[in-house]
Amino acid sequence: MFHSGGLTISSRWQNYIEEFIEQLKVYIFAVVYLGLFRLVLIVYFNDKLDTSTDLSDIFLAMAHGFRFDSGIAALVILVPFLANIALSPFGLTPLAAYLRRGFSVFMVVIMTLVFVVTIPYFKEYDSQFDYFLFEILYDDRSAVMRTIIEGYNLLSSILAFSVISILCFFLLKRWHRLPFTPLSRLLTQPKNLLPRSLIAIAIVLLTFAAARGSFRSRPAMRKWADITTDIFLNQTVMNPIRHLHYAYKDFRSINSKREGIQKLLGDISVRTAAKEYFSLDLPEDKAGDLSNYLQRTASGSLAEMPDHIFIIVMESYDSWPLLPRYKSLKIADNLEHLGENGVFFNHFLPAGSNTIASISAILLGIPYTGLNISRIAASKPPFLTSTPGIFKRLGYKTRLYYGGFISWQNIGNLFQAQGIDEIYAAPSIEEKVPDGVWGVEDEQLFQFIQTNTTAGVKTLNIILTTTYHPPFNLDVKTKGFPLSEIPADIRADYDGSITLNQLGHFWYCDREVGKFVNAIEKVYPSSLFAITGDHYGRRFLNSRPSIYEHTSVPFILYSKKFITPQGTRNPTPGSHIDIIPTIVELIAPAGFQYHSFGRSMLDRGEKGNKPAIMRFGIGHQTIVAENFIANLKIDRNPAPLPDTDFVNNSELFHSLVKKHDQFLGLGWWLMLRGEVLEASVAPD
Repeated sequence: MFHSGGLTISSRWQNYIEEFIEQLKVYIFAVVYLGLFRLVLIVYFNDKLDTSTDLSDIFLAMAHGFRFDSGIAALVILVPFLANIALSPFGLTPLAAYLRRGFSVFMVVIMTLVFVVTIPYFKEYDSQFDYFLFEILYDDRSAVMRTIIEGYNLLSSILAFSVISILCFFLLKRWHRLPFTPLSRLLTQPKNLLPRSLIAIAIVLLTFAAARGSFRSRPAMRKWADITTDIFLNQTVMNPIRHLHYAYKDFRSINSKREGIQKLLGDISVRTAAKEYFSLDLPEDKAGDLSNYLQRTASGSLAEMPDHIFIIVMESYDSWPLLPRYKSLKIADNLEHLGENGVFFNHFLPAGSNTIASISAILLGIPYTGLNISRIAASKPPFLTSTPGIFKRLGYKTRLYYGGFISWQNIGNLFQAQGIDEIYAAPSIEEKVPDGVWGVEDEQLFQFIQTNTTAGVKTLNIILTTTYHPPFNLDVKTKGFPLSEIPADIRADYDGSITLNQLGHFWYCDREVGKFVNAIEKVYPSSLFAITGDHYGRRFLNSRPSIYEHTSVPFILYSKKFITPQGTRNPTPGSHIDIIPTIVELIAPAGFQYHSFGRSMLDRGEKGNKPAIMRFGIGHQTIVAENFIANLKIDRNPAPLPDTDFVNNSELFHSLVKKHDQFLGLGWWLMLRGEVLEASVAPD
């Protein structure tokens, strides 16, 4: 028999098969590990399961998840598998074994790390990894690290990672010692070239199918993950590593000049999108300029302009505490009072699900689309929609007051590039290093603004608070928080998803904004206040908030001098992009021209023969109309609004989904390409 390198062909074949079996063990271990984590995730967050979900749904999710797990497991052994094929004919199978051991260690470390991180991430964001994860690269890293340490039990996570990793290494070692004798005999028994060749081909084909997660023409894909009617269960179908892959892919795609616009608009041109979204059929010589669609002319509502305008964006201040159902908590009494004595828009959406999304939409006047605003807009001259430019032309000095640090999301450079006159952040407010992880307490921030506001200079003040944020380390009891238990009338709704301490932080922020408004209007009665939240606070009485409770933030306009109380809540739908045009239309003289994606929420268009405007609000992956709300990230179906007759108008809903995509697409285009609208989309 022919020999090579001291090994017979039979010996080399046997070594090849034995190494393949060891690699098969790694594959099985990985699949089981991924599947077990899916089960742990389902059990840990079982209170998020729909009441109609049964064991058959869970089994379906587990079975379908296997397809995604198989792809990851096959990826782990891919290099050792190819090395085994290439090296075994030369008697170098031990090298493939070394590679397999190395990749096995890498697998255990990475999978365990991702699993340990996924639990708190899901707890905070109600989802597995998404593109927002990569925005952390531009966040205040020291604050992020302190939040992780103080708010998410970092030491416990490190301990869990260590224990689980050691256990996995122990089990994997024992697993490798377990003989697969029947399979080994079956595969090594053939002595002729033909059956061995057929076995080798079968092994390659099976490994290829395992990597694809499918024997069909298409591999396992994200769009097929919605296999059940349970929204939460569908989120568990793909494993965290697959979610991480898609998160990075989405982040790269939306920030790519080549792919981003096609992801939002598909096959239609931006010129067509502008025409359809704004319902304007402009002449050919004007249709290629986005500014012609964005141009607005103020009608002039007030005889005089306010001396000071305060746009207050409250950290994580969402709408649900203002619902009558939760009134007994008494944590939103101040904003409720301001709403009753002003205009309270309660069908309102944030621009996005994070702070930079919302504050950038208010600053730039451009819809948040998932782009890396901190990097892009900070290097560009002011956009024609930028808020500072509009208010400077109205005679206002523009100021940013931020309770945190200007290093966060590059916010200092971002606001400065867009024309803000003055920027004040935590170091300006408190000389010593603030005790708060994210900056100064709200009362310190508001006190500084009071001191810095003077007569004789008209000011527009954009205020961004920070206190209602993990790790929630403010001593709210010493601040006077009175609640010691959940009120009896809503106790049945409570499952511990939000703590009394966290409710106390919300109460504190509400109290401080109320005190600030009262203090300012006593000294400067000719002031106007616009108050909103930056995004849903990610905390609710239980793990099953409604779509509205999970999505909406309030918008309140208040001024004793300039706002006539409406008495009831205003159901006009809108979003953050509508705040600036609402203020401008209220205060600007008749004929003042400006540019905006939004519309005044005080204008219903019911003057004379002018038809009523079809009102809707759009945020990133969210829509609100007069009779429904939708969060497309959670469920691509309309949901009821509180105190409103729900109308499931499928035709209207799908038309607004299309407008949502056009709205975001046009915002993306202005941010990256500018005002010139191409008749066709051709990637750079």
